[in-house]
Amino acid sequence: MVLKRRNFIQKVGLAIPIIANPFSNIFAQSGVLDKALNSSSRKSIDFNFESLNDRVWIGKDFWSIPMEDWEIGNKRLEFKGTMRNARLHLLTYVLKKDKGDFRIKSRIGLLKNNSDKGSVGFSIGIKDTTDPNSVKAACYFGEGLSPGISLEGKLFVADKEAQLPQNFDFNDFTLEFVGSPKMEITNVS
Repeated sequence: MVLKRRNFIQKVGLAIPIIANPFSNIFAQSGVLDKALNSSSRKSIDFNFESLNDRVWIGKDFWSIPMEDWEIGNKRLEFKGTMRNARLHLLTYVLKKDKGDFRIKSRIGLLKNNSDKGSVGFSIGIKDTTDPNSVKAACYFGEGLSPGISLEGKLFVADKEAQLPQNFDFNDFTLEFVGSPKMEITNVS
């Protein structure tokens, strides 16, 4: 019997509400939510997908939405869906308010040009205002600061934009965001 990935995920999805409820308690008890990324701890986290086999499961540190559209393939993390606001959350670390500087960096490449529509980037400090202590609510409904690039040729941070160079290579580039609790967004370049 062959079970297609999407059908498998849909069938497994029926079980998620049953097992998902204890997750927040597990995170709280194990102290996972207390790990912070900041300059005072000099902690560096590196996720290298090149050493992993092709698979749908990204890893225990991540929650992907929609789950079935994210996979490890060709020695990299790939998104193969079309859903707007698809995202991959890093669950095991949080940025604490007013607690040190941070830097997020990722090598990114476009798998397919979708008529210059879409964008890629990071969402930082995601929080759901209706349920601020829920990791699950943050993953599905949360909002944060969003730096990134659009396929229309713009670099953006929140509502500020700058034009990318004409010869910008969407197939292979590095996106880096450096932040500090003392910073204000004054210029995007």
